[in-house]
Amino acid sequence: MDTPLDPAVLSAIFILIVYLVGGAVYRLYLSPIAKFPGPKLAALTLWYEFYFDVVKRGRYSWEIAKMHEHYGNIEAPRPIVRINPYEIHINDPEYIDDVYPGSSRRTMKWDWAAKMFATKSATLSTISHELHRTRRGSLASFFSKSSVQQLEPVVQSVVKTLVLRLQALKGSGTNLNVLNLYSSLTGDIISQYAFGRSYNFLDTSDFAPHWSEAWLATSRNGHLLKQFGWLEPILRRMPAWMVKYVSKDTLLVINMQKNLFNQVVEVQTQLRENRKITGQKTIFTDVLLNEQIRPEEKTAAHLAVEANVLVGAGTTTTAHI
Repeated sequence: MDTPLDPAVLSAIFILIVYLVGGAVYRLYLSPIAKFPGPKLAALTLWYEFYFDVVKRGRYSWEIAKMHEHYGNIEAPRPIVRINPYEIHINDPEYIDDVYPGSSRRTMKWDWAAKMFATKSATLSTISHELHRTRRGSLASFFSKSSVQQLEPVVQSVVKTLVLRLQALKGSGTNLNVLNLYSSLTGDIISQYAFGRSYNFLDTSDFAPHWSEAWLATSRNGHLLKQFGWLEPILRRMPAWMVKYVSKDTLLVINMQKNLFNQVVEVQTQLRENRKITGQKTIFTDVLLNEQIRPEEKTAAHLAVEANVLVGAGTTTTAHI
């Protein structure tokens, strides 16, 4: 004789079914963004985005472009499509001032999306409008037109090194990985600007392939952490051999962040001992010497995550351009 299910189990199953059906009805028909066209599966669940960004390794941007064409046409793509249960995607310059209003409108970053940066203390992933404005103010001057112009001698010097390396390799029949080459170029420039000393990747025989791979791993890892933000603190507490087994990309990212933390600590030590490697303007030395910046923004932990974003953007983003 079959044993009947416990009433508590039946109640739990019933509640789960009601929750799932109710959630599906709300997302498809009652959500404030239900009126926008898009795949029904994308409207129902974040697993649709997971498939393209994690399984197919960052292909959701291309899928979104296809959505605009599918729900409009190639000549006149649909300007707004729904890409998941909570977001729409706009492909229309008429909306630029509405989407990017500047500091005039209080705008909060979406917490779920910010998880992909693996830290909420960096300016890039700061959720609060007011705190983001404060943190951005600490760094904005380093990327003004005048500051970048002052960096020109550094850029020219590093480019000259690259030219000499290429001239030396001319006629040798050596195959070059252009991504590694340009990542070494941009890495040497941003490290000089950030810390006052170059990594000298252009002087390595193979143009430091580990450097570009580490930042590509950071990008890939971001898609995973966006979907499963709770993974990051767990992986950080695991021994290195276990992290490598679970996610090689995450281990590369963690090691990169540890190295950047040590470089920030080195800058702090130099200042305490009244030592400075170069008279050139550098980001983290100048931040630490700036009395108008809050002490909270000068801790090694905070500056290390800012370094992670700045060095990463200065390396891989620029290299891909």
